[in-house]
Amino acid sequence: MYKKGIIHELGEVYAEDYTPYDNITKEEKHIKEREAILKVLDTLDENNDYLKIWEEYEKSETEEAKFIKNVDQLEFLLQACAYGYDAKYFEKSLSKINNSYCKEIALSALHSTKGNKKPKIVG
Repeated sequence: MYKKGIIHELGEVYAEDYTPYDNITKEEKHIKEREAILKVLDTLDENNDYLKIWEEYEKSETEEAKFIKNVDQLEFLLQACAYGYDAKYFEKSLSKINNSYCKEIALSALHSTKGNKKPKIVG
């Protein structure tokens, strides 16, 4: 599991960590992250299955990949909460979390940030 958790971040090394408000399509994000992963992997002198693992994550082919996607959404939501934003403004991320443990943490964040400020990036 740990490989997917780390490898999915490789796409953000050069391509950035896009938010739902960055006005980029899923297809564009996927292409940019894939190019970034290939760039990172090109620097390695070893054979590995990292690209395959990343593609599995992207396609949510396994329970493990689905869990890591939940954790990634939760991390985004918690980061927004740490900045003092009301989690209710991040309903799109909240709606993508379906793992019961991640959902419980997300709902707790929603409750604890109630009444906080609205982010400037949200309509």
